[in-house]
Amino acid sequence: MINLFLIVLGCIMFLIYIWMRFIRERLPRDIPYELSLYGFFIILYICCIYFYLIYITIFYLPTTPTKFKHYIDFIFYPLKALDKYIKHDTIFYKFHYKFIKNLIICYNFVGHMYIFYFFKIFIRFILIFCLSVDIFYFNHIEYFYKIAVPYGFLLFIGKYLIYSLKYAKELFIEELISMCDFMVVKAEDFPQDPIFPYGPSFYNNKYKVSVKHFINSQTETNVFGDNDKRNFAEPIPLTDQYKYSTLITGDQYTFNVYKNYSYLSDPEHIIFHEKLTIILKISTFLEFYEVDEVFPLYNRYIILVINGMYFITWFSILILCSNYVMYKYLYFLFYIQDYVDPFSNTFL
Repeated sequence: MINLFLIVLGCIMFLIYIWMRFIRERLPRDIPYELSLYGFFIILYICCIYFYLIYITIFYLPTTPTKFKHYIDFIFYPLKALDKYIKHDTIFYKFHYKFIKNLIICYNFVGHMYIFYFFKIFIRFILIFCLSVDIFYFNHIEYFYKIAVPYGFLLFIGKYLIYSLKYAKELFIEELISMCDFMVVKAEDFPQDPIFPYGPSFYNNKYKVSVKHFINSQTETNVFGDNDKRNFAEPIPLTDQYKYSTLITGDQYTFNVYKNYSYLSDPEHIIFHEKLTIILKISTFLEFYEVDEVFPLYNRYIILVINGMYFITWFSILILCSNYVMYKYLYFLFYIQDYVDPFSNTFL
């Protein structure tokens, strides 16, 4: 019953967001205009967001602090419940799996840097450029409204696709964990990393490796390894000893997939190998996508400039249009007058 309530609430929140962001008619406005009290707090909230983004960009802080993440997750929980319900539907799951598989192939073909520049920089720069021209040159918000819908929709799609990849990665990892208890890796082909402990020796210089540790280590190697040694894992013919192209040296290492200390069947091997390949591609792309915000350094400067332009523009709107709000809702502060003499108790 609670799950059904969250799904319905998520559907309502999604429809309201779509209507407010992309469907609701926005009429041209002259600057300054009569700003309502609700609009005043909305713009003030936007200014606070961009000031915070500037702050964390300068001081290299995480985008979402842990203490705020719980509140954000709570607010968006109905939307996540709706998304989970759709993706776990029996009919939709096959479509979702094929969609994620083709999406990561397309993203890797285009390149993580181009995806980053398009969704994180280009679209946001077009939006803030048009808004700045409207505010500071024409003193009239009109052209921004014309491009806000198509470019805003692209920005929305870009964020949702990244979220879908993150969700698919965790979903597929859980499916792999349900298929096997652990993997056994030859020690000489899979070096020990203190960041990812792989457990004690299993037998004959081999190590037990959990699915998550294996994926994390392969991702770190693929992102921060040498370019000439970097390689995505591709499916190759399976044998009793499951062969897999290493991301570290370009050689081959051997690992076996066990379930209850026995080999998986051939069909299970194929499914396991396919999903593991997809997960590694997704994980590597997402890691590159996050690193692109920090390295090279000029990416941080570009993001800082864009966030600064957003803050200056919205703060200017707040200052120019707040006179009406101050006069309408706070005028009584300027007309406070004593009606009784405090010493004689007589009316003035």
